Amino acid sequence: MNKNVIIGILGIACAALVIFIFVQRAQMTDAAANCVREKVLLEQLAKEQEIRVTEFQVMLDEAKHEALVQRAIAEAQIEELKKKK
Repeated sequence: MNKNVIIGILGIACAALVIFIFVQRAQMTDAAANCVREKVLLEQLAKEQEIRVTEFQVMLDEAKHEALVQRAIAEAQIEELKKKK
């Protein structure tokens, strides 16, 4: 083969490699940007879930307190009924 043909083939291969590298870099940059967006969204979702957990904890505490009050009322009513009999 002629020396110029080999140099031409190597030049085309190098150009193709450079194009491939730029395409891969662009895809990697897009993937990294997507990861950053997803991370921000997940952090926001985590904060919202923490707020909901806190709200549910408050509701649970209120429900426990209400149950204790209702129990005390029921026990008092039972005692009154026992005294009337």
